[in-house]
Amino acid sequence: MRKIAFIVSSLDTGGAQRAVSNIVTNWPDNWEIDIILNNATIIKYPYKGNIN
Repeated sequence: MRKIAFIVSSLDTGGAQRAVSNIVTNWPDNWEIDIILNNATIIKYPYKGNIN
């Protein structure tokens, strides 16, 4: 299994947040995805993977 991590400030509104959401929701299922957030209190975009 391959692993990848994305670092973004939050998954609240914003262009970078939307881009990460689009990337991880369309990423192949055989990868382990970690999303590293500074603020995980409000998540408005869909995601796939682990929130850290």
